Amino acid sequence: ASDALQSAEVRRALWERLTSPPCTPGLSRPVWLVIAASVPTALGWYGYYKFSIEEELFHDELRRSGRATGCGGYGTLFPFVWS
Repeated sequence: ASDALQSAEVRRALWERLTSPPCTPGLSRPVWLVIAASVPTALGWYGYYKFSIEEELFHDELRRSGRATGCGGYGTLFPFVWS
């Protein structure tokens, strides 16, 4: 019973990591987890991961230096959705 409970807690923690929105400070998202979620969703999770990371980096750079050199999450996805 203890192993099943720990397994359920691990699955819940991984799911929360995968579905967490961009936040400050940024949340670590293991690459192996993103790859594991991206394969069955035809890279859908990778797009969400890329958006989240870029948005967190954008806001962190704004906070630290007052200006950003990147485009943030929306700017990163724009070339992929504009057609």
